[in-house]
Amino acid sequence: MPATLPDLTDTETWTDDDLDALRVAVLTEQERRYVLATAEARAEQTARQYRDAVEAALPPLAEGEHRAWFQLTGGHDAYPRGAVVAHGGKVWESEHPANVWEPGGIGVDDRLWVDVTEDAPDPEPVPDAPEFKAGEQVKPGDFRTYNGTIYRCLQAHTTADHWAPDVAPSLWTVA
Repeated sequence: MPATLPDLTDTETWTDDDLDALRVAVLTEQERRYVLATAEARAEQTARQYRDAVEAALPPLAEGEHRAWFQLTGGHDAYPRGAVVAHGGKVWESEHPANVWEPGGIGVDDRLWVDVTEDAPDPEPVPDAPEFKAGEQVKPGDFRTYNGTIYRCLQAHTTADHWAPDVAPSLWTVA
């Protein structure tokens, strides 16, 4: 926009540059307002679609069972509002869209997760896991044993010695 606005009641005196600058300013402001008004809903929709896609690739759960919570890698794979997970012997429901925080974690705002434990079933047992070795294709939910500890894969990748489970927290978590 020009440093001073032209007379807003007489657009015929405006230059083409004045009109272009005003159009850009109006469109930019409309986009900013749209983003502010829809960002939370779009983030939650993205998180829900991602979680649904991940869930579809996992074995089905029995009635009353809940997936174990695991550390996420970013906003793209966050838990949506209403997601229910098992963690720390309790069952938790996310009260926040795109929730990446640990339920019941130290310093975590207690408004992010609500304890909805009602005679929750025991956590899923950790299965026996094959030894970690480089060059394997793994996907979220796969288990591997490394140096005597069982790890669960967080994201699909090809295993590599330099991405061993104990040094790659974005790829593996202790089961």
